Amino acid sequence: MLNHDELPIYRCRRISAPFEVDGNLSKPVWQPIPVIELTLAENGGQPLQASYARGCWDGENLYLAYVCWDQDIRATFTQRDDRVWQEEAVEAFISPYGDLRHYYEFQCSPNNVVRDVKVTNPNARGENTDFDGRWDCTAWQTAVSTLSESNDPSQKVQGWNAEWRVPLGELLDPQAGPILAGEEWRVNLFRIDRWPREEFSSWSTVPGRPLSFHRPKYFGRWIFE
Repeated sequence: MLNHDELPIYRCRRISAPFEVDGNLSKPVWQPIPVIELTLAENGGQPLQASYARGCWDGENLYLAYVCWDQDIRATFTQRDDRVWQEEAVEAFISPYGDLRHYYEFQCSPNNVVRDVKVTNPNARGENTDFDGRWDCTAWQTAVSTLSESNDPSQKVQGWNAEWRVPLGELLDPQAGPILAGEEWRVNLFRIDRWPREEFSSWSTVPGRPLSFHRPKYFGRWIFE
């Protein structure tokens, strides 16, 4: 098991103002933001289809951008809170203030179908975990852009992008004050890819069998600059 000092660190840059979430990752705001390369979740190996992510914040919102190279995009779910992880998706697990007993799971498919879950994990080890799928992050905004049509493996596919705005205030207790620069949360970023072969990628590796993203002790260190 990694100790705290061995976990990956991402220094999330602060930007000056909110911006439109439209799935266009060529916007100037994203260009100076450091890139995270996702690797195979179980061992840090190189996946067949690469995935990259970036993150920034404006004081009230966390912005995430995903780039997913994909030769064969598959997505058929259409309703919010559908089981998008059963096909293909990008995900973020976010633990405010690094309290691993409580975190939030966000999922988004290539069809821009989303699922959000409030997770309570009493001993921070994944045992007796409660998954509240009735919880909704009401102001969460997402947009997806694809470089081809989904569900058509005959095409020469290049991939798909996802862009999110997560309102940080919805993840905190009502009595909590504003997030200050230098605060550290625990976060992990994931991608599920099913075709042409099954791959699970992550920012911070989650070793162990069976593979599970719900191992909060491995979440990386996310520092708000």
